[in-house]
Amino acid sequence: MQLLLRILSWPYGWFVGLRNLLYDEHLLHSFEPGLPTICVGNLAVGGTGKTPHVEYIAMFLHAEGYRVAVLSRGYKRRTVGFVEADEQATAATIGDEAMQLKSKHPELIVAVCEDRLIGISRLKKRHPDLQVVILDDAFQHRRLKAGLNILLTQADRLYVEDHLLPLGRLREQAIGSIRANMVVVTKCPPAIQPIEQRLIDTKLALPPSKPLIFTRMRYLKPVPVFEGVKEKGERSNDICAGMKVLLLTGIAQPQYLLEHTRQLGAEVVPLSFSDHHAFSENDILNIESLFRNHHCDLILTTEKDAVRLRECANIPKQLIPFFYAQPIQVEFLGHDEQTFNNTILDYVRKSTCNR
Repeated sequence: MQLLLRILSWPYGWFVGLRNLLYDEHLLHSFEPGLPTICVGNLAVGGTGKTPHVEYIAMFLHAEGYRVAVLSRGYKRRTVGFVEADEQATAATIGDEAMQLKSKHPELIVAVCEDRLIGISRLKKRHPDLQVVILDDAFQHRRLKAGLNILLTQADRLYVEDHLLPLGRLREQAIGSIRANMVVVTKCPPAIQPIEQRLIDTKLALPPSKPLIFTRMRYLKPVPVFEGVKEKGERSNDICAGMKVLLLTGIAQPQYLLEHTRQLGAEVVPLSFSDHHAFSENDILNIESLFRNHHCDLILTTEKDAVRLRECANIPKQLIPFFYAQPIQVEFLGHDEQTFNNTILDYVRKSTCNR
């Protein structure tokens, strides 16, 4: 099977390599959008933590006084073309990740468009005071030349140790990392040692001009998925030893949340679906059955899944108070946050002054 997957990865690699070569040799053209743009992407498919990093950058620049927009493709949405999030937006119209960001931070401009150049053009017309656009998952969108490319890679699956699809998870060859201005090693274990960081540094072999940043995910206190639950006080959302938790996930890599919940001492009943899964009526019936049969204390899910669950019309009312979402934040190791912030601010300030 490994041999077959390796053979299948060859034509894919040739196609991707040829495409990148055509852009590198300017036979295919990249266009600058005329606005400071920060691309957050990866070489691998899914699960490296793009959304929380995009959220961090957006809120950091917002706090610095910049007018910020986040533009993504809107994966698995039921619309096409450019759509800007408004009060009527749903996961179906803009995708679950964009909806998650807009729900948490309504002050941000959030939009989706398959063609990022068209998306930026529409944003500039709609918001003449727009100063920065953050591109979520656009590292392979070579037609657009972002001003600052931030490449993410998982600590436990570095791109230099991975393989091309379908043998591995890489969308393009590891050499594509040369386009990055900064590399962030994500999902570092809590007890990572300096010697382990130095080993990763050696493996990635970045030039001195490219900062290498280390981050991990910080798990916050779970919050109710549905409005009104917290105010009524139906449930305690403190996960502790002896608690039985139905862990409901529809994300690429649920094992990190699973390990975290178990480390809190809870007994976990896992129920996993594919990434961006749209919950059906049968799914809800299965969730309720597992919850009742295993005598669970609460149902814990991700913020992304919570967005889709809120749009389910068939969740039993008696089950609603038991749904909680697990918020996460990016946490930097050592002094890396200052380096990260300074790199972003330096780029935005210089780009803004040169406009």
